[in-house]
Amino acid sequence: MITACKRNVNSEQGAEEREIVDSSLYPIGTNLRELIFSKPASYDTAYVYAHKKLGKDTILRGDFDNGGWEKYDSKEWTFDTTVSFQNSDEIPAQLYLPLSDEFGVNKLVEHLYADRLTCIVVAPSFRTQDEGYWLLAEQYHQWAKNNGIQVVAYVDNSEVDPYEMKEALGLSLPINYTHRDFLLPLIDSELGMIVLDYGIIIDKLTKEDFPDLLTFEQKVNEWRRPS
Repeated sequence: MITACKRNVNSEQGAEEREIVDSSLYPIGTNLRELIFSKPASYDTAYVYAHKKLGKDTILRGDFDNGGWEKYDSKEWTFDTTVSFQNSDEIPAQLYLPLSDEFGVNKLVEHLYADRLTCIVVAPSFRTQDEGYWLLAEQYHQWAKNNGIQVVAYVDNSEVDPYEMKEALGLSLPINYTHRDFLLPLIDSELGMIVLDYGIIIDKLTKEDFPDLLTFEQKVNEWRRPS
């Protein structure tokens, strides 16, 4: 199992190489399918709120109980319904990315069973200064549509209206919290990417590692090569 990777950092003195140790709960090489398969699922509760213009959003019970309701405490938002979704205390919570959709909640778990290479961009927040990285992610997303892979993105809080971002980026961008433990320790970055192949984490990138589109295409070829 690979637990570390090296990254080149450009400086005025030239490029220096430093090692970043992947000490997250799920390092590179982890088979997430096995984690899910070995644990049964039960059901938990989420709350769905409806915006009078922008549609619905879903928050987990834990978020609701811990003050998550505050951002919905306005005339713009009204309580819509309560939904059930698969969850289990026995399954590590980090395996769940709650996503708002027409069914209430969607999960990262679904990506584990994709029959194609999957790149998942994850961010606990969207900041204006990160826009360049999201534009790269959108380029990946558009290229992936015709090249047999999928690129999806999840983000939590934003300085920019998430619904406007969704239209601009063409990505899946809910406003629920995300779990950082899939990524390299986010010391230098609050934005990153995990790469899954049949449920196995085969690579992780922080935002500083995001390549241009041509280099991304080359990396896809590398990810597709059998190890």
